[in-house]
Amino acid sequence: MPRLPAFFARLILLAFAILGLQTATPAADDSLPLNEVRIAAVQYEIQGNQTAEQLMAKLEAAVVEGVAAKADCIVFPELITFDSWRVDEIESHSVPSQQEVQETLRIATEITPTFLRGMAALAEKYQVDILGGTTPRIEGSSIFNSAHLFFRDGSRFRQDKLYPTHWELKAGISPGSALATCDTRWGRCAILTCYDVEFPDVSSLLVSSRPELIFVPSMTESESGLQRVRWCAQARAVEHHAFVIVTGTVGSPSPSWKHFGQAAFLAPRESRFTANPVTGNPGQTMLLTYPLNLQALRESRQATEFNPSADIASRKQSLPARMR
Repeated sequence: MPRLPAFFARLILLAFAILGLQTATPAADDSLPLNEVRIAAVQYEIQGNQTAEQLMAKLEAAVVEGVAAKADCIVFPELITFDSWRVDEIESHSVPSQQEVQETLRIATEITPTFLRGMAALAEKYQVDILGGTTPRIEGSSIFNSAHLFFRDGSRFRQDKLYPTHWELKAGISPGSALATCDTRWGRCAILTCYDVEFPDVSSLLVSSRPELIFVPSMTESESGLQRVRWCAQARAVEHHAFVIVTGTVGSPSPSWKHFGQAAFLAPRESRFTANPVTGNPGQTMLLTYPLNLQALRESRQATEFNPSADIASRKQSLPARMR
């Protein structure tokens, strides 16, 4: 359990999030709205010891593959800039050492600026939208684990992780303070990074905004961690009657640091969406591409009798006060 002061700090931050749910809109696009979006989810290999230039070359290769697969949006996993972690010098521990704290700061300082510029350039160069996974980002005296969505028109959207893991907190990463949604040419979306998708109180903040797509970039180091994120992501698909896209890191950069990720396209389990989830090969480097029928989702939302987030919004006032 977190220490009591940290627990109350999180409650305060989430209170700000409840009050501060925002909707961001990128620059106008004549093709709005799309009835179908083709998503490419990257199962990204963490090798470690990558320079900023080597990292960007790997990312560009994945973008080129996604564009060749005719993706409208390419999705990378959590903390992909940790591919530059100096694994030959700094061993990973379940409780981060001071060296690991400093390495996280180094990546935020030295790698993240190049990463952000590079991903924005790739989105414009290849005319494709890119969820660039997440990276440690410095703001003032704090470090945040931030997801960035780069649009082909040069605009971008950012979402900080609200619930860093215990390792992240001890490595110096701070909780984000607000949850936002983003209106895009392919629908309204939200980003719940890894651990965030496991918290119903965070998910409930999205009820009023009704996102059609929820992205879950993740970094898990075991099959149990992968399944925990996956099961909660499926719950979010049912809760919001939305598509949820999960992807993760793979690879074994050192004996003490292994990754176990798997991409998945999840739909609400409803009469129009009865097929099994589309998933990648767990633990393998690959790109999984799948078309999501947004028109079918919108029609299903209108017709279904099973839409928990809509029912929450419509029935809240009729519930006993203790349940509101």
